[in-house]
Amino acid sequence: MDRQGGEVTHGSRVPIWTKSSYSDDKGGDCVEVAHLGSNIQVRDTKAPQEACISFSNAIWQAFLLKVDLP
Repeated sequence: MDRQGGEVTHGSRVPIWTKSSYSDDKGGDCVEVAHLGSNIQVRDTKAPQEACISFSNAIWQAFLLKVDLP
């Protein structure tokens, strides 16, 4: 996932999920993100039917600034 939060569709009422660019095909720890209204939704790729976590855009951007990406 890049510092901009990956590829998301802004202003959409239906989430368009994008898998983290750090995910692999071996079923590792993966997350997906989607922009929905004024929030960022995050869910577990292996359990998409489960509940997701919602963050405000401001909180999400603050998180991305703190993530130590290679």
